[in-house]
Amino acid sequence: MPMNVKPIPTLDERVNHIRTTTARIVNEQILPHERELAAWRKRGP
Repeated sequence: MPMNVKPIPTLDERVNHIRTTTARIVNEQILPHERELAAWRKRGP
């Protein structure tokens, strides 16, 4: 399930940028490989 992060009006613009950038990285680089990572953890390096 993708991270769904929306800007929070009361936060500084920089903080919202960091939050949305982090969510984008997680959605694009980590979540698509979640099954591979789980399998690797089960069998070991």
